Amino acid sequence: MFSKFHCSRSFYARFGRNGKPTRHFYLRLTRFEKTNEMLMNCNALSATRYQNAMIDFKKHTQMLVAMRKDIDNIFKRIRAIKVKLAQQYPVEYEIAATTQRKEKSTREREDSEDDEPTVSSTTLTASLIGKGAVVEGNAASVGVSSEPTTPQKLESDV
Repeated sequence: MFSKFHCSRSFYARFGRNGKPTRHFYLRLTRFEKTNEMLMNCNALSATRYQNAMIDFKKHTQMLVAMRKDIDNIFKRIRAIKVKLAQQYPVEYEIAATTQRKEKSTREREDSEDDEPTVSSTTLTASLIGKGAVVEGNAASVGVSSEPTTPQKLESDV
């Protein structure tokens, strides 16, 4: 597949005519050795960090499993207490449950209203003045005009 010329040429690239390695070959060899050493150090460092991360991950996983068991146990006890209270005091329990449902729906309604974006009157007024709005008291109306809006014009309109 390779010609004699190719084999002899690669041989002479590594070794001189006298059969000894060339200076260029030594430079490339030392560069590759340094690169190989750096990669081995990086690999060793990565392996130790991976081991430490795995140990931490296992500890955290065990802690989460234990917390889940504790929470399940707590909710099981709460359900048992609710059942016991519902059996011993059915009327009072129903009143408390109804009140709790009403409060929960009120809180959810208030939370959904809080999620809607609100614009303060100063923000609305400032943005409308820039668009040529005429401000009257707390209400603002946008008037489209062909002439440019200046602060003096707005003061005279108010």
